[in-house]
Amino acid sequence: MIVFLVFLQGYPLPNVALKGEAAQSSTLSFATASKAIDGRRNSFYSNGFCSHTAEDETNPWWRVDLHNGFCSHTAEDETNPWWRVDLQRSFTITAVKVTNRGDCCAERLDGAEIRIGNSLENNGNNNPRCASILHINAGKTYTYRCDGGSMEGRFVNVFLPGQPKTLTLCEVEVYAAPAVEPLPNVALNKQTVQSSTWYGPVFGPSKGVDGCRNGNLDSGCCTHNDQDLGPWWRVDLLAVYKVSAVTILNRQDAFIPRILGAQILIGNSLERNGNQNPSCGMITSLDGTPTYTFQCNEMEGRYIIVIIPGEKTYATLCEVEVFASVSVPDVITTPPPPPTPPPPVSLQLGGRNVTVVGERLCWSDALMYCRRYYWDLLSLHSQQEQSELEQLLGLIPFSLTDHIWLGLRRY
Repeated sequence: MIVFLVFLQGYPLPNVALKGEAAQSSTLSFATASKAIDGRRNSFYSNGFCSHTAEDETNPWWRVDLHNGFCSHTAEDETNPWWRVDLQRSFTITAVKVTNRGDCCAERLDGAEIRIGNSLENNGNNNPRCASILHINAGKTYTYRCDGGSMEGRFVNVFLPGQPKTLTLCEVEVYAAPAVEPLPNVALNKQTVQSSTWYGPVFGPSKGVDGCRNGNLDSGCCTHNDQDLGPWWRVDLLAVYKVSAVTILNRQDAFIPRILGAQILIGNSLERNGNQNPSCGMITSLDGTPTYTFQCNEMEGRYIIVIIPGEKTYATLCEVEVFASVSVPDVITTPPPPPTPPPPVSLQLGGRNVTVVGERLCWSDALMYCRRYYWDLLSLHSQQEQSELEQLLGLIPFSLTDHIWLGLRRY
């Protein structure tokens, strides 16, 4: 099997359609749906590499769930034929390659649309359009990139609107990467505090993380402080996070410009109520939208503060969303402490007081240890003392090494 790769900024992306399962509304002879995702661009229908639905069918369609196949073909002269591949999960799709039939009828594919999305409404044909196929020459493979560069979705459809139509596909390749899972809003329902509260708990700090995104103050979804010098609001995430983005929803019914000058601070310090932490961004202008999102590039911190510094004013926040992942501290591996040596044991050997030390030392260290704390390393005077010592060592209450250091004796 030949595998074709598309390179995006130097990195190859796989043809994810090869691993799917194909289906179509009907099959003409040997032209099963899986023929369009078998990795072969052989464009001659008679060679058995193209899919084809049965003839004289109403609303034929083709779908692939990503497996093996050659060319697909819907019924001839039907209304709105289509083909679909189910990628089994959502992908960020950067390119779709389509190989047209080469032995005849190249114009049949003119006007087809490539649609990508996560919905199966109308068999997936209502998903957003990625591109339109104006014309593909007979036997040729054309590459289509979605408007805007990429689209996200699980289903890829080739939809041919109109009547009468016939849809033949000799190969469809989908080049994509797994879609990045969105980060959670870790601020939701966390502990909050603000510099003051205007008219009691109805406008308390918890309103900024209650999940309600209504920008009307009367909805009861917004915070509102009393008129403070440098009013501030803070949420405690209860753990250190790597913050990717912070979104602020401003009040929309009145006093919209009050949000100007608001800063987003992120950090682990509560010095001066956390208002000395580093800044992620500032609202410097109004763009007519209720939400302002700041990319914080994984700034680390437990506390998120919104403050309007240096001004005596009111502050209103209708929701603050913090998109982040838990910061995992660097693991420092500390070697375990050495085991505590057993206490020394005293013995009587031929009228001499002998001490057995349980600490494991080399000979020179053992010599210095005995001379420092006792007298010297033991010297044996005879074979009899050797035998007596061996018997005494059998009574020691801790395990011994294979050898025990002794001193030498000279006349």
